[in-house]
Amino acid sequence: MPAACQALISRGEFYTAYTPYQPECSQGTLQALFEFQSMICTLTGMDVANASLYEGGTALYEAMMMAIRTTKRTKVVMDSGVNPIYRKLIRSYTHNLDFEFVETPVVHGQADRQGIARLLDDNTAVVILQNPNFFGAVDDHTDLVEKAHSAGALVIGSVYPVAL
Repeated sequence: MPAACQALISRGEFYTAYTPYQPECSQGTLQALFEFQSMICTLTGMDVANASLYEGGTALYEAMMMAIRTTKRTKVVMDSGVNPIYRKLIRSYTHNLDFEFVETPVVHGQADRQGIARLLDDNTAVVILQNPNFFGAVDDHTDLVEKAHSAGALVIGSVYPVAL
């Protein structure tokens, strides 16, 4: 167990409820969210991070919707190495919306680079990847991110922070 855990759980401001409704009761939750977001920014090199969503699938859906709104495009390319529960959740939440979903197969345990590259076009809003993927494979997605960005698409990475 990391040494920081004992230090954090012994602090009174972290003893608050899961869903606080009063500002004076929510300080511990807000502090914990701030610490988590700061850690994620340090690990990923991102300028900002958000920790206010309930779980990974919902966060992935919200990120996808933000990418669609930002790019004003409707094609979603998703690696089938993304957790199948998350993929099902995204399809369920958007079933009645006019989006084009394309899933690419996993090749030798990792994202299908050629398949994803072939699918990138002027309508691609976002490429969704997971690292490590559902099968536990760790992959360097740098090349995929560069190709997606050069096509004007955004990339969402569902990541396991400890693996970073």
